[in-house]
Amino acid sequence: MNSRCIIIDDDAENVKIIEQVIEETFEVNHVASFNHPTDFLNHIKSLRKQKKELDFDFYIVDYNLPDISGFELIQKLDTIKCIITSPDSIPADEAFAIEHIIDVLRITKPFKVDRLKSAIKKVRDKILEEHGFVVFKTSGGYQQRFALDEIVYIKTAKRIKQIFIKSQIEPIETPIDYYDAQKLNSKLMTDNFYWINDNALLNINYFSKELKGNLIEINYPLDLEL
Repeated sequence: MNSRCIIIDDDAENVKIIEQVIEETFEVNHVASFNHPTDFLNHIKSLRKQKKELDFDFYIVDYNLPDISGFELIQKLDTIKCIITSPDSIPADEAFAIEHIIDVLRITKPFKVDRLKSAIKKVRDKILEEHGFVVFKTSGGYQQRFALDEIVYIKTAKRIKQIFIKSQIEPIETPIDYYDAQKLNSKLMTDNFYWINDNALLNINYFSKELKGNLIEINYPLDLEL
C-alpha cells in the first residue's frame, strides 16, 4: 500500500519542493495541494458528508496560513497524521502543544530537503506499521515493503543483516549498520518478535513454543543455524 499525502501551503515554491520530495519517496503519493486551509477543510467536510473515507493518510501544513494558522488546523484535526513546517521561533505554548500531539511532527523552516524526506518516511513507516507492513532498505540501496507476518527470521552476519521472508528462500540483505537492534525493535513493534540472542530475531508464529535441547522446531523450509 502507498501512503497518501495532501499539502496545505500558500507558498507556491514550498509546494513545488514538497511535491518533488514526495515524488522521490518510496510508497508515498501526492493526492492534492491546497493554498488555503478553508479549501482543505471543505474537502474533508465534503468527503464526510458523502460518508466517504478520507482520500489521504497524512498532510503537510505550513504554520503561517491565511485565516487559520497551521497550529489551529492541527488542533481541529488532531486524529489525522501531520507534518507541520514552522519558523524556528513560535510561541512556547504552541511549540509545547505540538510536541505533545502524538501524530504531529514539526520541522522548522527554511526546511532542508533531507530533513523533510526523513519526516515523510517516518510518517509513512508509522502508517505502514499500523496496517501490518514494514519497509526495509536493502544492500543495493533499494527499499522493499513486507507484511510483518511474512518476516520469519532476521540474522546478523559479519557485514550485513539477513531478513528471511516466508515467500522466498533467499534472504533479503540489508547493511548491518543501518538497522541496529533499537531500529529493528521500533520497526517490528509486535509481540510476535523475540531476540533469542544478540544476532537472531525470530517471529514466533513460525516456531514451536517448545525447545528440544538447543533446537527450535521451525515451520519454514530452511535450516537455520541459531
